[in-house]
Amino acid sequence: MNKNILFKVGFIFLCLGTLVSFIYGFLYIGKGTFMEYHERFTGLTPELVAAYNTNLMVLITIFIRIIGFAALTVGILMGIIIFAGLRAKEKWAWGAGLAVGLCFILPLAVLTAPVGGTPYISMLVALVIVLAGLICSFPAVFIQD
Repeated sequence: MNKNILFKVGFIFLCLGTLVSFIYGFLYIGKGTFMEYHERFTGLTPELVAAYNTNLMVLITIFIRIIGFAALTVGILMGIIIFAGLRAKEKWAWGAGLAVGLCFILPLAVLTAPVGGTPYISMLVALVIVLAGLICSFPAVFIQD
């Protein structure tokens, strides 16, 4: 396949991975409380946790929103990497995209595996999409004609 077409496919994959990060960022920031999979995993509702210890529920809410802001930050970072660097076929941008995938998405997927649920599956899908985007864009970035 033509490496420019492959590059465009990779670019689209990376944009999709970035979009997933934005969606989860806004979802976690906006909701900021137990998601359905948290309730399934713990067997507790936010009301039961708050009845046990209100400060614990406040702490959980803060941590969930922190994850949301982290996902949003990763989305912004990937947007900058993709549009400022990778679109110009800069090598640093390809490496930065790989670093974001391996340093944020992969650990998040591994750490949420015991909980399961939607974010775990989504993180794996996002990781596959980002890695596919990087693999597709590799020839155009690193192989000179």
